[in-house]
Amino acid sequence: MNLREFVRLIRVPSPSATIIPLAAGGASAAVSYGGVNVALWLDMLAAALLMRIAANMLNEHGDYVNRIDTSPTHGFAGSIVRGAATPREVLALAVATDTVALILAIPLVMARGYPILLAGVFGATVSVAYSEGPHPLSKTPLGELVVGLTMGVVEVAAAQLAAAGRLSTLALLLSAPLSFLVASILAANNIRDMEKDRAGGRRTVEVLLGHTLSPFLFYTLVFVAYALLVVLFALTGIPGVLLPFASFPLALTLTHRLERTGWRLGVEYSSAIYLTFGLLLVAGLLA
Repeated sequence: MNLREFVRLIRVPSPSATIIPLAAGGASAAVSYGGVNVALWLDMLAAALLMRIAANMLNEHGDYVNRIDTSPTHGFAGSIVRGAATPREVLALAVATDTVALILAIPLVMARGYPILLAGVFGATVSVAYSEGPHPLSKTPLGELVVGLTMGVVEVAAAQLAAAGRLSTLALLLSAPLSFLVASILAANNIRDMEKDRAGGRRTVEVLLGHTLSPFLFYTLVFVAYALLVVLFALTGIPGVLLPFASFPLALTLTHRLERTGWRLGVEYSSAIYLTFGLLLVAGLLA
């Protein structure tokens, strides 16, 4: 496997989105407790990014083994189906990446205790269960729920634990809109891949809803995230949490574009909404 194929397997937009919940957790630690252990937060960021990369590799391997991905399509690395890497190579690389993440997490566990370990074990278990085995979670209607919980609530909470050693209500509140938006990325992905998933025996929410109704799931996830900003402000009194409303015109533009052009770029558009929203949320907290 060459460097280009390795980069394709990383699926850069996906690990970059991991930065948002980690940044939100760090920002909530600064606001709640007045300080951040930068070294431990950076260690947490590195471990989380590696775990996300490993999860993407497991997804590539699992979808090939379960005959979901049988030919190159838009939106995934496709290294195995194109013959650029073998399933064994991709699986071995995923295990090696997770192993490095585990080694990096040792100082975190020593400094912050077992809650960080439990968060890591939960994340690693989800990444395997989501793609691997005869009955992966990706074949069920639970995908959005699991991804939203893991990449929203768990990652924000773990980041604050790493940064401050304590968990505040603010971190949990911040994780709610981020959970909805990260789930919207998966929804966009599943709408785009609906026919492939149906042929592969997947019963995602989008397959169950069909082409007519499934876009409403995506729109609901996105717009509920924005509505939660009002709730967040009411509960915290922090004006900066309203700053993500500045990204609302972008969300309207991109969702309208999806209606006109189809869902081929749904993951890219939903990721753009998520990243812009998340960066503004973090900036608003720290302002």
